[in-house]
Amino acid sequence: TGDLQNIRVTYRLNEKNYLNWSQFVKTHLKGKGRLSHLLGIEPKPGDPEFDMWDEADSMIMSWLWNSMDPTIRSRTVTEYANTQQNLWQELDHYRVFEMKCSEDAATLKIFIEKDRVYDFLAGLNPEFDQVIIQILGKEEIPSLEETISLIRAEEITMTEKKGFNSEEIERIRNLLGSLEKTSGACSLALSGKSPFSFGLHASKRFTSDSWIIDSGATDYMTYNSQYFSTFTP
Repeated sequence: TGDLQNIRVTYRLNEKNYLNWSQFVKTHLKGKGRLSHLLGIEPKPGDPEFDMWDEADSMIMSWLWNSMDPTIRSRTVTEYANTQQNLWQELDHYRVFEMKCSEDAATLKIFIEKDRVYDFLAGLNPEFDQVIIQILGKEEIPSLEETISLIRAEEITMTEKKGFNSEEIERIRNLLGSLEKTSGACSLALSGKSPFSFGLHASKRFTSDSWIIDSGATDYMTYNSQYFSTFTP
């Protein structure tokens, strides 16, 4: 277990070292006799060894996640899609297919489009499994652009359901706390075509959210007598 945890400590996957990282992980797990977890070779449910294998598989998955740079793990769907598309554009630049028949060229284009849809879906996090199943279950596989739009919509839905995270809640609490403790004054000047000119002064002299608007008049009206230090009915 200690040796496997070193994957997280000594070697992290970033945007430039996938080949070295993948070879390191493969060699390391092969040396521990656990290469089957990378190859997808698993005991059938009901096999006496399945539970132990499944437990080890979860541990290895956790180690692999921890061996990745946080910027890779926390990407949005848009960031992930943009990265994929940039790589595909670069690949198209270096890999050129010269087709003599227009029908063959159209067929190849459709094949590449579907292949990239599968590649895009395969790189998504497990929380998108349900929508992936729905996409692959369609009679006709959507285009890459439509697939990305569907996944983006699902990401927005999941974000709305989650609401605020703990860090956001703490920021809101701090903001509300600062608003409650703050006391001060503000002035407002209004001008226009009206024959009257206005000069209003607002002072917050207590901890509630109520404000006294001072227009310079001698008579005031309020629902709470506590807002006056002295008054004559």
